[in-house]
This record gives sequence, structure tokens and C-alpha cells, in this order.
Amino acid sequence: MSNFWKRLHNHLFAPPDAVAVANAAPAARVVVQPTTATPPGYPTTYRPTSPNDGLHQPQVFDPALKHFPRAFRPGDPTFENVDNGRRWVELRRVVTDHVLRAIAESEWGNRLVLRGSRLLKAWLGDAAREPGDLDWVVDPPTVGPQDTWGAGLCAGLVDAVFAKPHPSGVELIRSGVAIDNIWTYERAEGRRVVFPWRVAGLPGAAVQVDVVFHETIPTPDRRLPIPLADRGCVSVRSASPSQSLAWKLLWLATDNYPQGKDLYDAVLLAEQFPLPLSVLTQTFNLGGARPLPRTAAELVGALRVDWENFQAEYPWVAGEAASWQTRLTGALSSTFAEGSGNGDVDHRDDPCVMNPLWLTSTVVQLAKGIDAEGAFDRLPILADALQDAGCDDEELLHHCRSDGPHTRGCWVIEMVLGKKE
Repeated sequence: MSNFWKRLHNHLFAPPDAVAVANAAPAARVVVQPTTATPPGYPTTYRPTSPNDGLHQPQVFDPALKHFPRAFRPGDPTFENVDNGRRWVELRRVVTDHVLRAIAESEWGNRLVLRGSRLLKAWLGDAAREPGDLDWVVDPPTVGPQDTWGAGLCAGLVDAVFAKPHPSGVELIRSGVAIDNIWTYERAEGRRVVFPWRVAGLPGAAVQVDVVFHETIPTPDRRLPIPLADRGCVSVRSASPSQSLAWKLLWLATDNYPQGKDLYDAVLLAEQFPLPLSVLTQTFNLGGARPLPRTAAELVGALRVDWENFQAEYPWVAGEAASWQTRLTGALSSTFAEGSGNGDVDHRDDPCVMNPLWLTSTVVQLAKGIDAEGAFDRLPILADALQDAGCDDEELLHHCRSDGPHTRGCWVIEMVLGKKE
């Protein structure tokens, strides 16, 4: 262990009264929690899984909480009994989705945009990390935590979650709900709410909900149907895959303590979804970051990620940080090729379903003519025809009416003509 990391280790694991709050830093260490009570110096939202002889749980440094002497959150537990572990994960999915539905369908949901691990699970399936938290951005960004709406948000979310019937066999514990401020020193200020739950025969835990204020979302969000553990579905305002990836890259490049989970997530997103250079550039500009590097290698090569803590929580992830950075560099090559004039920027960053009702004879004939003649100046006319047919996809319509650049292979034309599934 280097002297630098030794200093960080000593800093975090010194007695609480000897720790300077503003300088809290990560330590690569796994600790089995002896109690569910909040220990001195920890956030009030620190709610580890109930003690159990067959359970091991890391405590993970969380930079969102670094204003606390013990800036930790509970990591994902591992069970000696595999069946218990599987059942516990399934139950957490059910409880997390209960909280998701309650928030999305409440009066507060209209001003909240979902991002983070729950969306990645919906997009990427088994490869994505198992979500134990829900991350939201308040929209519009002019709303602050001290405003009337913002001040009532946390209590409103708690009321919404407990207003719905609990999942069968699960008890959510209202008296155990806790709230902390997050990101008080960097990024956008926010609040964390944890909802403890328990069930007979297995250790209990808590669902973590993070909400941030004053953060501008560079690209439009969309309402997406999110499949739930009970085989139902809920409509949620959601950030796009490209915006999610751009945020991950921004955090990796600019956070004081870049996290391994963001590198892992960024690789999965970059390998599955295109990232327009304009989205990445705008995200870096709005994030107050240094200028975006000119190449993927320059951006990714400069990253210094806390991979050891990440692997303590996710031991099933193979490989060192360097190998994942190599994968990320390769996956981002097409994004940075746009800046050199070698890339095709006329694509969409998230999945689109073309409603058959929009495909009137007028729409199809217009698309065929544009495709055959390269007449992209007619795209605004196509947008009008699609809208007349009932199309309400704001990103699709905006793309047709924008200045481009538009090229052959335009994703709108390909979707209309059935060339792209």
C-alpha cells in the first residue's frame, strides 16, 4: 500500500473526533457490521443489513457523504447460503420497485428524472449491477432544496411510499426512515432518504433514494416504461443512455474520488449505445469541467479510479481497472471520431419504437424520397407529416427539424422504412 493510501486509511479509521470532516477519503477495506444502529460519526442513513452469522457486508466509501467523519454506505452483502442470497436479492428487487412505482406515480414524480443503476438494469439486463438505490434529478434545475417544493420533497416521498400497500411478506419500517444531505462539497446538492425493510427468515436492509437539485440535464428526458419485478410496468421520466454515459464520464474525469462502479457502468453503456460528441461536450461544459480531451485515449488514460473498493463490493467483476479502461477507450472511439470528421453523427442515442400508426402513406413516401435523393432539407416536412399522424416523440421530431448534420443512414429514415429494428 502506498504512503498516500496509508494516509487515507489512517484518516478514515482514526477515532471520529480526530477526523477532519472536509478531508474524508476512501479506504479499501471490508468490514462486517456488528450492529444495525448508526455508529458514531456515520451518516444517519447508514443502514447496514441486519447482523447474521452467514452474511458478510462491506462498508463502502461514498464521496456523496464525505462531509461525515465516516463517509460510508453499506455495500452489497454476500451470503454463505447461496439460496438465502438469491432470495434476498429477489426481495430487494421487489422492495426497490415498490419504492420506484410509489415515487413515479406520486405528485412528486412529474418533477423527477430517473438515472443510475435502475435504468441500466432495464437496458442491460444481467450484465448491469443489481440496483439497490434509486437516483433522481429534480427538474427544472431552478428548484432548490430550500424552495417550497424542495423543502417538502423528502416528506412527500416518504408519504408516497407508505401510502401504497407493501409487497406481500415485506414490512417497510416508517420509524426507521432517515434523511441526510449529500454532495455538499462538490457536484449538485441533494438529499438521501433510506427506507428500511424486513422480512421473516432473512436479514433486512434499506432502499436508498438519492435526489439532487440544481443540475441541468443537457439532453431531453423521455418517459419510459420500466419493467418491474412483479411483472408489472411503470412509466418514469428517464435520462437517455447517452446522457447517462456522458455523466459517468464527467464524474470519472472530475470527481475528487472517481468510483469503480462508474467505470464499470460506463464500459457497459459505451459498448451498447452510441454517444454523440455534442452530448459529451455539452455535459462537460455544463459540469464546469476542464475542456474535453481531444481523444478517447487522452480522456480515459488520465482516470485514477478506486477499483479496490469496487471489487470489495462486487467480487464477481473480473479484471483490473486498466483492462476496463482499455475497453472504454475502444468503445468511445466512434464518439471522438466525430470531432475529426470521420464519424457519422446522425444516429439516436436510445432505443426508439416506431408506432405503425405513424407510418401513413404520406410519411413513407416522403421518407423514400429523402432516402433516394439525399434530400435532407425535406426532413422538417417529414416531421410535420409524422406529427399529423400522431407522432409525439419529441426527440424524433426535433431531430428532423434541427440543422443536423444529417447524413445517409439517418436513424429517422431507417426507422420509417424498416431498415432499423
